Amino acid sequence: MRSGSIPWKTLLILLIGGGAVVAGVIMVSNSRRSLASRTTAKPSPSQAAGTTDASDDHRVVASALGRLEPESEVIQVGAPIGAGFFTDRVARVSVKEGQRVHEGDDLAYLESHAERLAERNYAASQLREAKGRLEAETAYWQALIKEAEIGIQEADKVEQLDVQAQEAQVRESEADLATAKADLRRVKVLKYRNAISQEEYEHQDLTLAKSQEALAKAKAILIKNTIGRETHLLKAKAQLKSAQTNLARAQSAVQVDSLGRNMELAEARLERTIIRAPMDGQILKVLAHAGERVSNDPILKMGNTDQMDAVAEVYETDIGRVRIGQKARITSPALPQPLTGTVVRIGLMIYKNDVLHVDPAADADARVVEVRIRLDQSERAASLNYLQVDVKIFQDDKDSHASAALLTP
Repeated sequence: MRSGSIPWKTLLILLIGGGAVVAGVIMVSNSRRSLASRTTAKPSPSQAAGTTDASDDHRVVASALGRLEPESEVIQVGAPIGAGFFTDRVARVSVKEGQRVHEGDDLAYLESHAERLAERNYAASQLREAKGRLEAETAYWQALIKEAEIGIQEADKVEQLDVQAQEAQVRESEADLATAKADLRRVKVLKYRNAISQEEYEHQDLTLAKSQEALAKAKAILIKNTIGRETHLLKAKAQLKSAQTNLARAQSAVQVDSLGRNMELAEARLERTIIRAPMDGQILKVLAHAGERVSNDPILKMGNTDQMDAVAEVYETDIGRVRIGQKARITSPALPQPLTGTVVRIGLMIYKNDVLHVDPAADADARVVEVRIRLDQSERAASLNYLQVDVKIFQDDKDSHASAALLTP
């Protein structure tokens, strides 16, 4: 080795070290560029929702994330809101998760149910007693009214016959008197001629007096019967008026109407302690249990899972291509095979997306429109409420023909 020259081993070490430094610089630069590209580039709507089959790419009008839920949406059933209810507690929940119920079925009871039930029963007993009193009073006074009406008929018809009979008696007595007077005149003539004895004359004179007395008696009886009939008629009419007035007073004294309203109020209060199903459906989640205090939070969730829908959150930039009646395909790792459906409703408002993509680089503050898709295989999704799914909406045949016509030169 000559003096001043670098040993070859040292030169080799320097070359290897320099190469390692250059390679490290290149790797750091590439890593920074890759990280910058991932943080600055946002995925397209189709990339955020998943890829489409190559054979269907030309027919996809929108790709979006979505969720599965019942056609009726998930209903949150809670206790009524009102004074005193926030101090109440849940007594028992009478349904279980997965149970099917019908509209009006009892779902849960509040602790105040027993008290309200006792109030309702007390109001019902008061109403029954009042109705019984009213029925008895009504029957009693109606009987008196009937008696007064019979009295009126008796005075107006039966006693009138007595008056008429007595009038006939008076006429008969008047005829007898007239006959006695005529006989007395004849007897006087015969007495004057000494054709009859004094005894016969006196006998005829006595007969005339008796006829006069009989006529006077008949007239007196006629007057009595006439006055009696009129008096009885007035009395019967007064009794009828009194009975009718007393019936009205008795009916007003028995407060059936107010007790009936009290009964309705007790029924309404009792009803507010029973949580009933607002529709036919299935119990999805029981959120409250016996002993828990009633609050603004729901007691349970339910929905009509007989018909399931997919709610797709379509980007506002894609919604213009979505139409009612278009077909859709719904996929998820939780589904053994894709589901199909039809667009039945397009939302009228733009929201911030609720369903977030698993990719951390996906847009977490997108503006979307909810599109409801009626599933063809509803039973396969009945137990997957709120499952996150990927949705692809396809243009229908007429849209395809129109697009082809526009592209034709």
